[in-house]
Order: sequence, then C-alpha cells, then structure tokens
Amino acid sequence: MFERELSELTPDQGWVLQVLAQHRTALLSTLVDTLERARTGFALETLEGLRQRGLAESLDGIWRLTWQGVGVANWREQKVWIDMLPVGMELPEPRDGENGSDLGPDCDSFRAALFAPGRCWCGRGRAEHRAVPGNDGRGAESKVKGRSLTDG
Repeated sequence: MFERELSELTPDQGWVLQVLAQHRTALLSTLVDTLERARTGFALETLEGLRQRGLAESLDGIWRLTWQGVGVANWREQKVWIDMLPVGMELPEPRDGENGSDLGPDCDSFRAALFAPGRCWCGRGRAEHRAVPGNDGRGAESKVKGRSLTDG
C-alpha cells in the first residue's frame, strides 16, 4: 500500500515528505526555510500536492504528515536498506493497519523497521514479540551486513 503511494510521488514530493517526517510538525515558514535553502519556489506547491494525496495536512498553518504519510515516509526510508540485505532476504514490510510509527494491531511476527532499529512495523519493540514461540527476531534473516536488524 505504501509502495503504491510512494511510486506515485514526484521526487520533490518524496523529499518534502521525508523532511516533514523528520520535523514531525512544522510551521509552513519553517518548512519553506528548510526546503528553499536547497531549492526555491516549490515548498507550498509540493506540500499542497501531498495534502491532495492525503499524505499531509495543515491546521492553523502547522503542517504534519497523516497516518498514511508517515507510512509512506517510513517505507521510503525502509527501501534505502534494500541493497544492504543479504542475498535472498526480503525487505520487511508493514501489514494492514501498520505505518511503522504508531502502535498497530497485535503482531505475531517481528518485522524489522530498519528506519527505527529494534522496532517492528507494528510499532512494538523486539522484546514485545518474544512471547510468540520462535519469534525472537534473531534468525539468520535478521542480519544486514553484520548488523542485527533488531538491535536498538
């Protein structure tokens, strides 16, 4: 679901989405200053495009990502790790109701949120998954170039 949204974004929208994710909430003037230092004249237009897609919202001039926008930003960051995964390992993905930041539905399988070490896509830590037999996140598939996907 997040991949589809991400694939439909322009490079500018992807970049602004990530900047907004890092700020969590921000006044338009703060975002404009941050974004226009790199490039002039596109911040508000790009934010409006994200709002039209349902990925960002503004209340009293303060911009923030929606739940969906957080998921797309997290997926965009997750994909950065794809080239570092061992051969044959699939990129851990979110399930329905998960965006990688907010607490999602009960989870029976630790799926490393590589953008938040030690956390699962469901928003819980590795230790919160240990109650499920054989699910401590320490299998061979939990390593990325020598670093555990579950370490904080």
